[in-house]
Amino acid sequence: MDFATGVKSAWSRYAQFNGRSCRAEFWYFRLSVSGGNLLITLVSNLIGVSGSPIAMFVMASISLIFALAVIIPDLSVSCRRLHDRDRSGWWVLLILIPIIGWIILLIWVCQPGQRGSNRFGPDPLGPPPNVADLFS
Repeated sequence: MDFATGVKSAWSRYAQFNGRSCRAEFWYFRLSVSGGNLLITLVSNLIGVSGSPIAMFVMASISLIFALAVIIPDLSVSCRRLHDRDRSGWWVLLILIPIIGWIILLIWVCQPGQRGSNRFGPDPLGPPPNVADLFS
């Protein structure tokens, strides 16, 4: 899965909390959100140099709108990523536990997904290859 496909897949399932997401989809989505935040921060810093209160209010509003726009898809792709590890999406609430919860979630989302189907659906990367087909 390439960057564009991963981001498109995450946004097309905006509020879909069921199913599974592979690591590439999760991390490409996170990268796109980080890029958006970076762009907003850079523009805010450039405008903030002028010190105009109206410009600063506009940039703060844009930042808030962006944060609100990505919170639902961020939660949904995180839940689907945990589903790929055969864990309930409710484990995403570990983010509320500083440091320890963050570390546990980071470890889980970095690990490869469970091969084959699990209780949350089919493998997003497809079925594992049949060994007999490799030698024919």
